[in-house]
Amino acid sequence: ELIECFDIGGTQLRSAWVKDGKIVARQKMASVKGSKEKLLEQIKLVSKNLEKEATEPIAAVSISIAGPAKNGIVEYLPPLELNERVDFAEELKKGSACLC
Repeated sequence: ELIECFDIGGTQLRSAWVKDGKIVARQKMASVKGSKEKLLEQIKLVSKNLEKEATEPIAAVSISIAGPAKNGIVEYLPPLELNERVDFAEELKKGSACLC
């Protein structure tokens, strides 16, 4: 089974697929700053790019991000210049075939 992983930092957004403990695909780009909507769009775009290479369904998604979280909701993201709450799980379900 594939696990889709995201490491969202103040400088770069890195993503990878992991299967049986090994990275089988990866991608990185500069992180979008200052806009929750643009950040979410960027994550979905990266996911769709990886999805094109998929040979099997994604079993899980893991997101690592620099910001305090409570009950699964990130409170704010100083490195990304965001001072608003982001419920990544809920937001990424919207209109995405891959992140659900």
